[in-house]
Amino acid sequence: SESTSRRGRTMSVAKRFFTRDEFHALQQVPEDAQALTFFRLWTLKEAYVKARGLGIAAIGLDNFAFSGVELLQHQWPEGSVR
Repeated sequence: SESTSRRGRTMSVAKRFFTRDEFHALQQVPEDAQALTFFRLWTLKEAYVKARGLGIAAIGLDNFAFSGVELLQHQWPEGSVR
């Protein structure tokens, strides 16, 4: 199915660009929350690189890690700042 194919692509990108620990944490997230968690982690890592004034190519997303990846799967309450 398209959903399975999309999940495969998302996990392939995660394996290539995230640290081993981040990738393994993402694998532990329930399948229906993996895409959301992936994009939140990607955005967090991209924001960090930009805040440092560097480009993704210069620092590489797999050269630093965030812990608590599993927490990114949770939905925030309606009306909260995201």
